Amino acid sequence: MVTVRAARRARAGLALVAACALGGCAADAREPIPTPTTDLVLTSPDLDDTGALPAWATGVYGSTCAGENRSPTLAWEGVPAGTRSLVVTFTDPAHPSYVHWVVTGIDPAATGLAAADDGMVEGGIVGDSFRGTGSYGGPCVEGNTYVYTVYALDDEVTGTPSTTLGDALALMEGHVLDEAELPVLRAAS
Repeated sequence: MVTVRAARRARAGLALVAACALGGCAADAREPIPTPTTDLVLTSPDLDDTGALPAWATGVYGSTCAGENRSPTLAWEGVPAGTRSLVVTFTDPAHPSYVHWVVTGIDPAATGLAAADDGMVEGGIVGDSFRGTGSYGGPCVEGNTYVYTVYALDDEVTGTPSTTLGDALALMEGHVLDEAELPVLRAAS
């Protein structure tokens, strides 16, 4: 999220200005403003070398797509101190109205989510997707890039099976400590 990174850059810049004001900076000392890095990293052992999801992760949509509608295994590391809960989303930037997955209430000590039939993972509450309440919708469009995102939050954010992406984003507003994205490709069959 741009706001998280922008806020970090602003804090780093303010810290440098404050240090110069309090300790004095030589006019010719031009220290670069440090650019904060994201420590949270999201991966999946189920992706191939091109970043494509396996065929079993494809959704089931009549004769168009006939996968198993399984969510892939997701793993993360670098959860920041002070994290009180995690949220995972799966979206389609090319088709924003098709939200594929929203999972809230994930324990901050968790290091990932195991692959699960219909995305019904243990350790989190599966919210609303374009397929309905408490559901997961695997990808379908060949060659399309989708994005999994994990958010580390400084508050306990727990939704319900009817929690939409918009609801989750509103609950997370002002509480995101860090986030990591994992772009994935729905490869040709």
